[in-house]
Amino acid sequence: MTRSSATPAAPDYWTHPDWRVTLGDEVADVGRMAGFTPYPEQQMLLDATFALDPKDASRSAAFETAAIASRQQLKTGFEKLCALGWLFVLPQPLTIWSAHEFGTAQESARDMLALIAACPDLDRRIRRIRTSPVPEIETKDGARLRFKARTSGSGRGLTGNKIILDEAYALQPGMMGALLPTLTSVPDPQIVYGSSAGMAGSAILRGVRDRGRVGSDRMAYAEWLAPREDCAQPTCSHMVGSPGCALDRVDLWRRSCVITARKDPTMKTIASMRLSMPPEEFMREFLGWWDEPLGDSPITEDDWNARLDADSQITSEPAFE
Repeated sequence: MTRSSATPAAPDYWTHPDWRVTLGDEVADVGRMAGFTPYPEQQMLLDATFALDPKDASRSAAFETAAIASRQQLKTGFEKLCALGWLFVLPQPLTIWSAHEFGTAQESARDMLALIAACPDLDRRIRRIRTSPVPEIETKDGARLRFKARTSGSGRGLTGNKIILDEAYALQPGMMGALLPTLTSVPDPQIVYGSSAGMAGSAILRGVRDRGRVGSDRMAYAEWLAPREDCAQPTCSHMVGSPGCALDRVDLWRRSCVITARKDPTMKTIASMRLSMPPEEFMREFLGWWDEPLGDSPITEDDWNARLDADSQITSEPAFE
């Protein structure tokens, strides 16, 4: 085992349960075998996720782990490392990797297969690979990793041991109702959330955020974001070229885009994104500034989301008056 001596960029929020023993290094070693060395921030998250409960070594210290960071920084890589750990270090009967869209789930499956195929020591431990109807990897130890898109019914009937919730900003109550009860009867269930900052409708992720920021029992929560700073002009439109706009401050980009800052100190890629993206999208995806629900309504956001029927279809012709 060779642990990186680099210091992780400190999260703006970092809460976690106590532990004395973790298998985070062993999981990181599997990542290195596959040519995927964890960043220090990912190692920090692995240590928390694969830590053992100091009062009961048969279960994990954290039931939930959430990684909230800007786009293309560290979240998906952390999820892949968790999946490798649950395939090869602590083999799990079923890990469910859930994404908002099936295409994203497929891409994640391809990435995992490529990592494993590139490492003969891991590849020889694979029993079978399924690509239809849903991608699934099964090891000779009986561990399975299944990739699914989320709907209000997806996951029902499965008994998952670990669940990875990619693109967690899009989680809805019905989806959680379908997936989370699958953990009820397993001895050491765990949930991993990965997401950029939430949108106005991200009620589930906002609840995770609110619990995680103050600290919650058996939750490990890490969030990297730039502090909200005022612009030079109180009426700033945040459009490109606005004098003194906070969205143009490179120091804020470095605070939230910790991996890009390490690879590209000039932040040229983020500067290009600033030119190309609408301001409200840039501030959420690259500064980590959450969209918050505004105003009062007789119908709460939770009530509205609870009435979502993801399987509904229009069966009649449209009518106009």
